Amino acid sequence: MYFCNDYESIVNTQPLQLDLFQTLKQLKPIQIVNMDFKVLNFTIFCINNVALFLGKSAKEVYHRMQDANIIDGYIVPCYDVLHTFSKEYIVEDLVEFMQKKGALQ
Repeated sequence: MYFCNDYESIVNTQPLQLDLFQTLKQLKPIQIVNMDFKVLNFTIFCINNVALFLGKSAKEVYHRMQDANIIDGYIVPCYDVLHTFSKEYIVEDLVEFMQKKGALQ
């Protein structure tokens, strides 16, 4: 599964191309973690609740967590254990972990 992180720069700087294959070859895809729906749903739950707790946007929290490798390095691999805890515990744990990883000032 891939997500394109360079779509806007290609669309905004190059003439419209009708050949989809050629356009896709120019994109710089990044690979994302292959996860099932329940893990994805839990990850979204974590991001949204941390964002609410911090008074920040979910987009900002997502980027901070990604930059600190918290999603792929902690939330996803520890899903089996983490999803059994309360929302309050999960949020406090993730905020503390973000602080330790330097994702929060």
